[in-house]
Amino acid sequence: MTQRTPKRSRGVALTSLLAASTALASCGGSADTADWSDGDTAEATPFQSVAQCAASGEFTQAECQTAYSQAVAGDQKQAPRFDSRELCEEQYGEGQCESRGSGGFFSPLLTGFLIGNVLSGGGYNRHYAPYYRDRRSGGYFAGGTWMRPSYGGRYELPSRSLTRPVTTPRVQTRSSVVSRGGFGGRTASASSSSSARGWGG
Repeated sequence: MTQRTPKRSRGVALTSLLAASTALASCGGSADTADWSDGDTAEATPFQSVAQCAASGEFTQAECQTAYSQAVAGDQKQAPRFDSRELCEEQYGEGQCESRGSGGFFSPLLTGFLIGNVLSGGGYNRHYAPYYRDRRSGGYFAGGTWMRPSYGGRYELPSRSLTRPVTTPRVQTRSSVVSRGGFGGRTASASSSSSARGWGG
């Protein structure tokens, strides 16, 4: 049985994660970011596996599988890119980055997939996307932006991050990160609970 978190604890956790996400956005966590002031926002629910998604009761097994498959495909184009494994791991955690293809860059491992609703033509359209977890703050990155905690385990992000996500992001270097006021120096990886490699369906 799922243990419920006391309301006060949930509020403190939400406030902390919101502050972390805001800080990451303000310091330029990615070379390519979606503009929060440009257009509408959407709401999305993150999952780390098809089984977790189906068990939530919000979506069918078939839709969860579709979301997973599209996230895996989108990961090849949307994952943040760094010019070294060290730089990537400073943000996403030790052992959480891999070399991609022959492009000579490194990207974080996929954390999971999003199922989001985007307002369009008086109704809502479903969109799916990959997301990545910052191992220092716990913030979530997807479609070229850092997401903001909403409620009920959901997150907010610019609608364009789901409908027109940043693809083939610029490769980040230490100088480009520092010039934007981003993270600098080596940071410790997150707790061991976040150290498992990859995720599955």
